Amino acid sequence: SNIPCAAGAAFGWVNGRGRAGFARVRKLSISVQLSDSADYEGGALELNPGGTIAEAPRTIGTATIFAANVLHRVAPATKGRRHALTAWFHGPHFH
Repeated sequence: SNIPCAAGAAFGWVNGRGRAGFARVRKLSISVQLSDSADYEGGALELNPGGTIAEAPRTIGTATIFAANVLHRVAPATKGRRHALTAWFHGPHFH
């Protein structure tokens, strides 16, 4: 899905494992940067894999792939609009 993040918008900390009870769960998440970083301020994709926050690259066309159970968020956008293409890879439950 193409998810725009306009000024003032944000997505809080989540992990993307999917909903309980489904036979298949998200294994990997991917976010592709579609906007030029000069077109917006704020709105960074942030990953928190183990208590240390890392910001994903903002270069247009860059794909960030991470385990779906990693906490992540999009910080509040303060100016402009950021576009990203997101997708998920699914598989059976972890054992």
